[in-house]
Amino acid sequence: MADFSKLFESGYRADIVFSVDGENILAHSLIVNFWSPVFKTMFDESKAPKDENDEKPVIKINDERISAKDFRTFLLFLYNNKAEITGQNAFALLNMAKMYDVTDLFKLCEEFLTKIITRDNAFALLNIAKMYDVPDLFKLCEEFLTKMLDSENVVAIANYASTFHNSEVFKNAVEFIATKSFVLRNEQKYFGMNNEVFSAVLKQDKISTLMDQCSLCHLRVNGNRCSLGGRAAPTEIDLFNLMLKWGQNQCKLKNLEETPENLREVLKSCLPFIRFPTMTIDELTDIVYPTKLLDDTTMLAVFVDANKFARKMPDFTDAFSLSKTADIAFCVNGKKILADKFVLYHRSPVFATMFDGPLAPKSENGEKPVIPINDESITAENFKIFLLYLYSDKAEVTGDNAFTLMNLGKMYDVPSLISFVGKFLINNLTSENVVTIANSASIFNDDEILKNSVDFITKKCDVLKSEQQFCQLNEQVLSMVLNKDEGNLFCHSSSVENGLCHICGNAPTFSEIDLFKMLLKWGENQCITKGIQPIPQNLKTVLKEFLPLIRFPTMTINQLVTVVCMFLV
Repeated sequence: MADFSKLFESGYRADIVFSVDGENILAHSLIVNFWSPVFKTMFDESKAPKDENDEKPVIKINDERISAKDFRTFLLFLYNNKAEITGQNAFALLNMAKMYDVTDLFKLCEEFLTKIITRDNAFALLNIAKMYDVPDLFKLCEEFLTKMLDSENVVAIANYASTFHNSEVFKNAVEFIATKSFVLRNEQKYFGMNNEVFSAVLKQDKISTLMDQCSLCHLRVNGNRCSLGGRAAPTEIDLFNLMLKWGQNQCKLKNLEETPENLREVLKSCLPFIRFPTMTIDELTDIVYPTKLLDDTTMLAVFVDANKFARKMPDFTDAFSLSKTADIAFCVNGKKILADKFVLYHRSPVFATMFDGPLAPKSENGEKPVIPINDESITAENFKIFLLYLYSDKAEVTGDNAFTLMNLGKMYDVPSLISFVGKFLINNLTSENVVTIANSASIFNDDEILKNSVDFITKKCDVLKSEQQFCQLNEQVLSMVLNKDEGNLFCHSSSVENGLCHICGNAPTFSEIDLFKMLLKWGENQCITKGIQPIPQNLKTVLKEFLPLIRFPTMTINQLVTVVCMFLV
């Protein structure tokens, strides 16, 4: 680019005036229009500033951030593509380059600023980079600040970086606090964290800095001893106490009375990151509950979840058997069963709501409240087994009571019982009971048991070859069986060579024509059940959803002619 510096300095033939901070600066509209799209739009014929009394039009720059000296430096760049950038004018020039869309000057300022990052100006440069959208400068400032991190400055850096959401320096500072510094062991330091930083620290999955001289990081839910020197890893209750102290200090700083309501407000962004269910019942009862930081409904849910989370359930079998402390009674189809509300309250959200809500059962004449269970599908014996499970995590599951117990588990929201019964059924599948279990699983919408049962059926030909059992399959189970692409069902004639299936290597035990014949038997049984004649027309109606699932092309011509066609006649 040609150097027009002298033209600018002389003001010769200037046709525009900029008024900046009380000083007039002459310029040439042709040159400023060429370099700046903003000026070009400004000087468009319809919007161009007009002459007054044959005087040059004047454009006023009313921006306290722009001095006459810096604006002159900016205009000079438009004349010669050069600029003397210093620490004093860099921000102002960057601002004007952004305002007037002068890309070359913007890049020049960015290059200069990336070379002058120091401990003293890193925060300011980070802010400028964010304000003016200078990604390279922002990244370099983040890297510089991350390298600066130590136990002395990490809180200050984290607090400042918290204004930049999801920035790398903020993430790095928070991780440093949680895993590499002694900040959390020093009240004076961790009291200095702002709300965003403290919440982010609590959100971390690994917090090792509460440990005494331990270099290992532990999952927060791990309450075991540290393998290095036997020192204990921080538990969730440690973090709760840490948070409580921080909240109490915040109340002092804000001149708030240290009440549960004020603490709850101060800690509202921190409380969600405490894993209350990983605490013990004793910790929740003796430490958390007295603070009243959690309302009664939340505290109740925490107790229930903590009970589910606990690896080992205390065995209260004797308490259930003796009924000495019982304070509630169930009347199951006329038979009374005593129980303890406390145990049921903590084991089942449904019972908890039942005992805590406005419809809670009331005692009459000093007698225990009675809850009637009027469901003919639930026997007193099975309900007693269900209650005993809530006391001990143990249950005598049999083929006769399994689905009743599973149903009770769903009714009262006890997932561990549902899983317990499910494992029992899956582990005890036999050719004699699999059809009953599969049908029941489809009714109770238990996908895992249903899938395992169907797999068992398709791999055990004795089930498929039994007309009595096959005809007992309900429609959903039958459809799943026919849809299977593996198992002893599918050694088709097309895959058999020299008497062996080239896919599985076994002799075919159940061909597609065998399956078709069994389907016809199933259809005939359905017709009889519905009180209609098992003639081809009725069979086609009954089997219309299942016939498309038969692989007719895998049959031989003889099978199609002698069996299938006879069905179609």
